[in-house]
Parts: sequence; structure tokens; C-alpha cells
Amino acid sequence: MLERVKTSIIAPGNLIKYRNDRLYKVFLYMLFFAVLMTTSTIIMLISFNGIDGATKRAIENNYQPPENACVIEDSTLSCDEPMSHVAYEGFGTEFIIDSNPSLDTSDYSGFTYTFVLHGDSLHAVVLGMSVEEIPISSLDSSLHNLDLNPGEAEEDAFFDAIFDTVDETIVDTKPLWGTVMIITNLISALFLFNMFVLINTFLIQRRMQKVPFKQMYTMMTYASTLLFVVLVFDSMWQLNLFLFLILLLIAFRQTSKLTLEIQKRLYKR
Repeated sequence: MLERVKTSIIAPGNLIKYRNDRLYKVFLYMLFFAVLMTTSTIIMLISFNGIDGATKRAIENNYQPPENACVIEDSTLSCDEPMSHVAYEGFGTEFIIDSNPSLDTSDYSGFTYTFVLHGDSLHAVVLGMSVEEIPISSLDSSLHNLDLNPGEAEEDAFFDAIFDTVDETIVDTKPLWGTVMIITNLISALFLFNMFVLINTFLIQRRMQKVPFKQMYTMMTYASTLLFVVLVFDSMWQLNLFLFLILLLIAFRQTSKLTLEIQKRLYKR
């Protein structure tokens, strides 16, 4: 693998000698960079121990109390009327107050991390499935009796109770939602890399139909190494836009060098 990385950076024209590599090697090569692209997510998960101050202020500003009176009494949700209310939405997370007689998690099938307060439990819902049910009685005691329609005088105590509970819940369920996040990012990176390589292969192979598609796909994967590296660094450090564009042009130049080498060998007489 390291030999292919070195060749793709120093002499991309020589990637032709790897054109007959088995597809599983090509996939593992791409998977290696996809794993590197999830490194920033893994580091964030390891260091995460609760929501930060800026996020807490955003939650305070965007919290929408239910239209009907709702309270938690003796660790059980009670509202004047059955309803499903989005109390907060942001940062890829939703907090729902659901006082319907039964909970239908399929109603919350979006691509967000959803926490649903229902009955005597807090449900962690991912893609419409309740992946964890946490009894309210097991959460911070400040949540066992709480008015979900706080007045101005009670807002500070209300949000303190919410944040203590949210931090506790998020940290306790981190292995679950963290795993989902890592797998999602990994699949997204693989999809992004593969789509770029497939499109590039299709466009170039149309001009060089003498080269089998599989061989062209293999060579274009290796030739895209610098692009993969640029995307990995950008995911870790959020590169300056100008620097990102410069590196992207350099990455595309490597693909062009390989294309020129293929043309030279195809039409050499």
C-alpha cells in the first residue's frame, strides 16, 4: 500500500504497473483513507464529556415550550392534551415531547439523533428505531419533577436541570450514538471517494476505450490519492479555502499525469 501511495505522489504515470490489482486491494486502499477521514470524529468522541457553553446558549435561545401545559411529576410526563411537540432542533439533534398514549418511533425517522420524552422514559431514537429507553427516575433528580413551561423566574433552574440531564444522557449513551456516527462518516467517506473515482473513470475511459473499465478504475483510484489526503486533512483541521483549492488543483494534476502516460502508451507506435 505504501508503495502505491509513494508512486501516486512522486510518479503517477507509473501507476500503470498496478492496473491489474485485484479489486479487494483497491477497496482496502480506499477504505484506509476513509478510516483516516473519520479520525477527527473519533478524537471528538474520546474527548467529549458534555455540551459546551455556546451550544447551551443556543439551546436556551431556541427552546420552544409546548403550547399545552406539560409537567414531569414523579418521573412521569403529563400534558393537558395528547401531542407530539418539537421542543428543540439543532446541531443534528431533536428533543421531542410526546404525550400520545403510545409511542410510534417511526414518526421520528429523519437523519438526526432524536431524544423523545414519553411517559416515564426518555427514548434515544435513531432512524425511526428506539435504540435505548432510559427511565426518567434513573436520570438526574432535578428532572423528576419539572415544569416544561417555565416562567422567567424558573428559566435558570429549568435549563440547569435540562443540561445536567442531557450531559448525563449523552455521555452514558456515547458508545451507541458514537458508533453510529463513526459508521455513518465512514460510509459517507467511502461513497464520496468511490463516486469521484467512478465519474473520473467513466469520463476518461470514454476517450480511451481500449483500456478495460476495471483497469481504468484501479488506476484512477490510486491516482486520486492526493485528493483523498486533501480531504483527510480538511476533515481534521478545516483548511483555509485558498489552500484547499490549491491542494485540490495539485491532486487533479496527478490524475492528469496518469492520463497523459496512458495516452502515450496507447498511441505509441
